[in-house]
Amino acid sequence: MPIAAVALHGAFRARNAVGAPAVLTDTSQKVQDLSAGISVTTRRLDLDVTLARHGVYAPPVYGSFGPIVPAYPSFAVRTATVSFSARATAYLTLAAWYREPLVKGKAETVTSAYEPPHHSRIWATFRSRLLPILRRGAFDFTAEAAMEGWSRGALGADSSGAPILLKGATIVDYRVELRLLNAALFWTIRNARGERYSVVPGLSMPVGNQSYGVRWEFSN
Repeated sequence: MPIAAVALHGAFRARNAVGAPAVLTDTSQKVQDLSAGISVTTRRLDLDVTLARHGVYAPPVYGSFGPIVPAYPSFAVRTATVSFSARATAYLTLAAWYREPLVKGKAETVTSAYEPPHHSRIWATFRSRLLPILRRGAFDFTAEAAMEGWSRGALGADSSGAPILLKGATIVDYRVELRLLNAALFWTIRNARGERYSVVPGLSMPVGNQSYGVRWEFSN
């Protein structure tokens, strides 16, 4: 049985953030973020638990969103994130992460950086490189299916200061990519099940949004 590698990690970031550099009247805001966590790594499984504190930052609301969301309440929110990756075989990987705000009161009215509470994503990836047949990197096929979900949260506040609540949703994504040497053929579909949801009141997100094409990569 392989010996697990345990690691402690942390980060601290301090910056003067400008929400809209093109707006001359927008002033900078001092923001401090910090995080700390522990991770365990084995040959088949990776596990990480991280606690983070997101500093106070009030992003500007302008343009057509101004009348819909007059203000966004900014809070110094602490979050806990758990993520794992399990490699069942050399070709199949199952991974997921879950993030939860650690707040007092109703979590749906105190969110962090527009992210709703109970936010999670799980995906399975099949990958075949055919290394015994072709030279390394000549062929790479990847197929991935993912499910992402979140509970209801708060986008901002209306003119009276009451929080603007958004409903939760669960969406399914697919991605397929075939790489031949420096060319990659890809196809992705977002919200494949046609879930009706929005992140801004009155503006529905696309249903079955697809993108496909060919991408070439060059190196000197």
